[in-house]
Amino acid sequence: MGYRWRVVARVLLAAVIGLTGTVLGMRPATATIVSEYAEWALSGQAGTFTVPGSGFPSGTVTSDTTTLRAPAGKSTYLNYLTPFGQEFGESYNHSYLSFGTVRGGKPSATTITFNAATPVGDWGFALGDIDADKAKVSAVGKDGKALTVAELGWKGAFNYCDVARYRPSSCTRHVYTDVPTWDPGTSTLVGSGADTDGASGWFMPTKSVKTLTIVFSVQSGIPIGQLWIAARYETDKPDIFVSKHAYPTTAFPGSKVTYTITVDNKGLAPEPDAQVSDDLSDVLDDAHYNNDAHADGGTVTYRRPVLTWNGPLDPGQVFTTTYSVTIKNPYTGNGVMGNVVVALGHRLTCQEGKGPGCATSVIVDRVRVRTGFGGMAGAVRHHYPRS
Repeated sequence: MGYRWRVVARVLLAAVIGLTGTVLGMRPATATIVSEYAEWALSGQAGTFTVPGSGFPSGTVTSDTTTLRAPAGKSTYLNYLTPFGQEFGESYNHSYLSFGTVRGGKPSATTITFNAATPVGDWGFALGDIDADKAKVSAVGKDGKALTVAELGWKGAFNYCDVARYRPSSCTRHVYTDVPTWDPGTSTLVGSGADTDGASGWFMPTKSVKTLTIVFSVQSGIPIGQLWIAARYETDKPDIFVSKHAYPTTAFPGSKVTYTITVDNKGLAPEPDAQVSDDLSDVLDDAHYNNDAHADGGTVTYRRPVLTWNGPLDPGQVFTTTYSVTIKNPYTGNGVMGNVVVALGHRLTCQEGKGPGCATSVIVDRVRVRTGFGGMAGAVRHHYPRS
């Protein structure tokens, strides 16, 4: 079987799994599940990684090992017959992380920091070539607390060379039964002590992870460890677009500014709990909130200074939230009212806005304005006293 058919087999392995709806309506009768491996980009003893297309958080890696590498995955990989490959597909032609000890053979520490805490489930990591080495595994959750050994989600040991077909070309020692042992007492994957090929173990954490650390030490021989990260996801999934507008964009003491926030599910699956939050801190030093927020669906709450909308969104469903503020008169403030919508959900894209997320900026003009002022769209055309 050539590479093309191996790829097809990998995709089919993870495809077309039936899912039923739980919170909102029904998911499609079947949803296509695919998997992707993290791709690494390194510079010296640090780098970045992304898991393409999955919505899984990207992140950074730092290490004090002098041999941090990101091989291309052509000669060493997890084929689809390994336990990890059965869960996430084959890693052939996907880069992975390779690391050793600190100069002089002292233990190294390699830390993966996710840009956002990982979702629970649907992702995992595998450690490879743990034979004459040991790898102590620890993680910290989004709450800042260390995961317990059980929460690391140890799944089992395997040898990625132990297949007659599709064996990686780096497997050259002809004995492929060596596997490491997981020691929960020390949270360490311990190799047998012999320098062999393919000894591996894998994990699927049962709690959200913000940082993952591997302390790698040598028992004998040449110390080399390997790390793969993979995530699976639905191709038929929510796709939430958020937009925000302010009117007018130039205002004056005593005038009103109206904000609208729109959320639109352009995806093929429902989002059971979309949420957008608008922090008004930089607005309230210039204006008073009019306590008039309302939406045509979902729920709006205000707890100074944050206004929040949340609710379910079916595919194609659009909800709009509207609220207003009145510029202080006599005026106090810094002359600019800026605020940014922050959104939570399965997948988010912000439209328009000039900054990160969905940003708006309103200029407060305290200078007398002549009738017929031709400034920004929506400018109030009245006379106001100078401040």
